[in-house]
Amino acid sequence: MAKSVNQKIKVFYLRKILLEKTDKNHYLTMLEILDALKERGIKAERKSIYNDIDMLRELGLEIINHKKLGYAVVKKDFDCDEIKLLVKGLDNIDIMESKKKHIINKLKTLVSIYEAKEILSE
Repeated sequence: MAKSVNQKIKVFYLRKILLEKTDKNHYLTMLEILDALKERGIKAERKSIYNDIDMLRELGLEIINHKKLGYAVVKKDFDCDEIKLLVKGLDNIDIMESKKKHIINKLKTLVSIYEAKEILSE
């Protein structure tokens, strides 16, 4: 993929990585962010990531930076407890199991991968 195309989608991937892999208990260091982007075929430098994080903040994504732990999105549209409540609510309605699983999979995308595992374990 051309460099300019990769750079155009870099911010999108950065947002996706932060939403999927971070939460109030899980942070990513700058090196981990760079590695995650590299896995997606995007080369980036620290300075460009700092600028992209600032842009995402300006667009309303609440990204925090803890000096020792790294970066995380700790406030999302739904928190883990709210998703758990929605999942439990599915048990009280009469729908096919396949449809229920489909809805649960969609709900899991609204929290980090770690919180999604927690939701499934209950």
